Amino acid sequence: MADGGGATPPPGAPPAKRGLGWRLWAILAVVVVLVIAGVAIVVLQPKTPQRDTSTIVYYMQSEPVTMDPSDAYDLWSFVALQNTYDTLVGYNKDTTQLVPDLATSWDVSASGLNYTFHIRQGVKFCDGNTLTANDVYASFRKILVEASPDSGVAWIVNQTMDPNNIAGSLWVKDTYTIQMNMSNPSLGGQPYAAFLSTLATVEPSAIMEASWINAHGGVHFYTPNEYIKQNTMGTGPYCMQASDWIKGSQMTLHQNPYFWRNWTSANPKTVVMKFTSDPTSRVEAVRSGAADVADLPLSMVSQVSGISGVVAKANATVKSEIMTFNMTNPYMADNASGRLVRRAFSYAFDYNATISQDFAGYASLLPGPIPAGMQFFDVQHQYYYQNLQLAGQLLNQSGYTMNAQGFRFGGYAFRIVADGSQLEEANAARRWQSTLSKLGVKTDLIVEPSTDAWDTARAAGAYDFFVAHWVLDYLDADDYVTPMVMNATNGGDYWHTGFDNLTINTYGLAARSELTSAARASDYTQVYNAAMANPDMVWFCQQEYVPIHQSYIQGFWFNPVTWYNFYFYQKT
Repeated sequence: MADGGGATPPPGAPPAKRGLGWRLWAILAVVVVLVIAGVAIVVLQPKTPQRDTSTIVYYMQSEPVTMDPSDAYDLWSFVALQNTYDTLVGYNKDTTQLVPDLATSWDVSASGLNYTFHIRQGVKFCDGNTLTANDVYASFRKILVEASPDSGVAWIVNQTMDPNNIAGSLWVKDTYTIQMNMSNPSLGGQPYAAFLSTLATVEPSAIMEASWINAHGGVHFYTPNEYIKQNTMGTGPYCMQASDWIKGSQMTLHQNPYFWRNWTSANPKTVVMKFTSDPTSRVEAVRSGAADVADLPLSMVSQVSGISGVVAKANATVKSEIMTFNMTNPYMADNASGRLVRRAFSYAFDYNATISQDFAGYASLLPGPIPAGMQFFDVQHQYYYQNLQLAGQLLNQSGYTMNAQGFRFGGYAFRIVADGSQLEEANAARRWQSTLSKLGVKTDLIVEPSTDAWDTARAAGAYDFFVAHWVLDYLDADDYVTPMVMNATNGGDYWHTGFDNLTINTYGLAARSELTSAARASDYTQVYNAAMANPDMVWFCQQEYVPIHQSYIQGFWFNPVTWYNFYFYQKT
């Protein structure tokens, strides 16, 4: 499946020399003529090969699911879509600062419920047609009407705009002006503080061409558009059609000749995305030079980081690593003894060893639901740390002392569930099992063979401890606080823990509609304090990401929200 596969050299072996595909020898070269016994011998010196600087080859971990941004909800589709579509609002290169993109500016009503966007003029789609407010209208109408039947990602938009009232949600005022209204009745007439952030992600808020949508099947309620799943028509730097997607192998993105940021000779004109689920194949592709850019598990970064010409630099992300408690288990219920048990488990977790060993040092402590790099992170501080003595004291205080056999909880075996495809998380689960044994807590470790099986366990609540992660849907604290600590009634409890805390629900809900940072910070301080006093999960680290690239890729940067943006890289 993967190109450039091969055995990994043993530890300590010299780095494999990159094969740059030197197959042609110069026809004309430096000629050295030696006269030996009257015979002229011509020695041809090989000519230095020229690297194809117009094409970037990216070895990715998995294959995109769809190229329809209004129904895409996975990372690998996101990477492809991020490079073929634009959004109204974007991020400033490798920062999390919101900046104008297809909208040059916007006005907000005093109530915070109405946003008027002024559309950038002179922007063209891949077919040369000009972007107008009608295209923005058609893109969001598609999200609202079609309702992402395959993925459910439409919730990001329809939590604010009413799918049953398109006219009340979207209003084209003129060719380059559109007004968006937070018309969803569930808001109760209150604004949503994160509205702009929901428009800054291509899943689902990418802008596509209205006439193209209509020409290829149009929009139908809860019905996928099979054509749009295989083709793109955006204003981004690259274009893609079905023939560019070789299923199970690779996808090729081609230059959008009309791209509004313009092209220079330095910009890569083509991006080849190779799907390689086997990480050893990706390691070899980096070693051989077949991969310009590649994804590797953190545990395998060291296999390439020492190679001359390979750059392996850690980058901040907003990926939270967590372990949830199932509070439907009577031992961890929301009562006095259950709270003591969950606090004890929070003190038992080996945070430092998990970071240094299971995540190879590519992570940092995560004090609560809001990750570093996101507004309101600083209302939190590191409350829990490993203290096995204190953990044992709290378990004794809860009434669950060791029996004659040395076990607590009457020898009940807590079920630990992890995703076997997430190597770091599976190792963290094994470490957690070992830690609990020191406290006399029996466990059964279930490392599911696939993400699907792991997610089935989550949806069914079939676990006691669930090792998981959370990656942003959009960059706002509410996208973390709600699923992690708010109840199901308020759109939370993603992991089916049964957690329902009045203080957290009250202040978390209030923070959604506050229009000042000071008010939201105050609300999230209350949320954090309540979550530490009555934890429903362990926030054990915030993962870094190490994108691998060759040193001849100049201008490389990585954004924790938008990931790779190939147009800005220069292959020298």
